[in-house]
Amino acid sequence: MNTRITGLLLVALPLTLTLATSGCGGEEEEDCVDRSCTTPPAAFCDGDLAVSYATTGSCQLDACRYATTTVDCAQLEQTCVAGACQP
Repeated sequence: MNTRITGLLLVALPLTLTLATSGCGGEEEEDCVDRSCTTPPAAFCDGDLAVSYATTGSCQLDACRYATTTVDCAQLEQTCVAGACQP
């Protein structure tokens, strides 16, 4: 389940934050009780949107959750490649 947070004002960058759920070690079914959440999903492109995850997550309801950052590369006059905006 993803929760999208919009309406943030950040230094003129087109940005959206999302909370992503993942099990620890990248396994969705694995619970994270008494474990660290340090294996976020890989960054990816969703069209012109670059989506990346925080390196450290938190354990909530037995699942690791990672904050995500989404940047609209087209608004920066760039292209999304492997989850990052490139000139």
